[in-house]
Amino acid sequence: MIDKINAWLIRGYLTGGRSRLGEFEREKVEYALNVLLNEIEKLIGVLFVFMFIGQIKSFCISFVVLMSLRIYVGGIHFSKRYQCFIFTFFFFVVTVLLSEIFIIDKVLGIVLFCLGLINIVLCAPLPSKHRILVSERGKKRLRNRAMIVMSMWMICYIFIDDILANIILWTVIVQQIEILYYKILFGRKVENE
Repeated sequence: MIDKINAWLIRGYLTGGRSRLGEFEREKVEYALNVLLNEIEKLIGVLFVFMFIGQIKSFCISFVVLMSLRIYVGGIHFSKRYQCFIFTFFFFVVTVLLSEIFIIDKVLGIVLFCLGLINIVLCAPLPSKHRILVSERGKKRLRNRAMIVMSMWMICYIFIDDILANIILWTVIVQQIEILYYKILFGRKVENE
């Protein structure tokens, strides 16, 4: 269904006579639409689960943190939608559960944020066959934006109460583990292609 909506939007608005986009710009918009529509589909499903278990606030905070970073650093992609849904669901379940079980001291949290910044410098953005990264300059721009967003979350972490801060921190930790996992397992293969 998502593919049909995306194809309709592209056919009607991006490739028709109304569009003045070049091929490269059209591909970027097509990618953005596809990601947005897929995220909405996953979001609705996961949202219902967290509403049912009474953790909607924690989920929403974790979602905002993740999406603000993932735009710039990327993440693991799956070929099938159900795999993506399951991975996303478990990402948020793990994040919410860990944030409730393990409260991390603020000083250690700041150290973990700094390690996350180093991780972004070394590993981000993750390559994807869907993400259009044609130059080192484009990669550097995404990396710099990710570092700005991560720094903003670190500032929020420092100044807000422990419960919300812990959710932010655990979302960052799990997302950074995802980046490291991808880079260690698939990094050489992708770089050689």
